Amino acid sequence: EEQLDDIVSVLGGSVDIRSLLCVPVTSRGVGQVVAIACMVNKTSAANFKQSDVDIIHECFRYTSTVLTSTIAFQTERMLKNQTQVGTVSDTIILSLMFC
Repeated sequence: EEQLDDIVSVLGGSVDIRSLLCVPVTSRGVGQVVAIACMVNKTSAANFKQSDVDIIHECFRYTSTVLTSTIAFQTERMLKNQTQVGTVSDTIILSLMFC
């Protein structure tokens, strides 16, 4: 129930969810889950089927490598920014100590 609430909030909170399919997206190299692909409210039928899962897997078969690289790049950028902020803070503290 809590996870469903999280999905609704990501969608803007005003979506009436009638059907939901979440499929893990794995990296091709190591098979690690790098994302979850979620489909909401199938229009051509009442429920999602195995064929829908197969289509999602096929769509992400080639894009998971790009997704993995993007996530790694964003993580590296975030760590770099955190390190730079820490360095600036340390420099300011050291400057204050020597004044």
